[in-house]
Amino acid sequence: MRRPLLIVLVLLFSSPACAMAGDGPAVTAPDPGPSAKAPPPPPEKRVPAVDRNDPLYGRVEGKNFENRCQGDSQCHSGGCSGEVCSAREGIITTCEARRWPQGKAACGCVEGECVWYRTGKGEGGAGNLLEGQGKPCREEKCPAGLTCIAYHGVAGPAGPRLQSCEVPCPEPGAACPDGQSCITLADGPGKVCRPRS
Repeated sequence: MRRPLLIVLVLLFSSPACAMAGDGPAVTAPDPGPSAKAPPPPPEKRVPAVDRNDPLYGRVEGKNFENRCQGDSQCHSGGCSGEVCSAREGIITTCEARRWPQGKAACGCVEGECVWYRTGKGEGGAGNLLEGQGKPCREEKCPAGLTCIAYHGVAGPAGPRLQSCEVPCPEPGAACPDGQSCITLADGPGKVCRPRS
């Protein structure tokens, strides 16, 4: 009789026991890892900041230099005023006091080419300019809501006559589009609306 009892006891103590709730360490679900996290938002669409018809387009977009790129790190601003965006570093240009057409845009890689660009959120300080605002007039005409203003730059009347499409605000209290305020561009078109900084 001892043998069957011994076998029963050996089997009882050697068989794996089922864990009861509350017995042993808590079991947690494995960490899903980075692949289960929400994907990053898509990058903002980049839009070239300088119109191809602008007379300074070739200069500020570095058309005489290598411009192919695969990423922003390959694009550099250069020139005396930092006015040139190109894949070539150390570009030297003449020094001129003028308003450059790219404004406060960013220099980066857009569709495989280094260019000045803006995004939908106004990255690079582009703010909320109206379509064509601050750009040269075309045959003394501008998009709806803008006025073609003629002026002389820093050279005064001895220099070239320039034109740009603007929202003028010559009178005190003149209204500007939402997100813009009246500023004076002394060597440019005078009192005009521009995005608030």
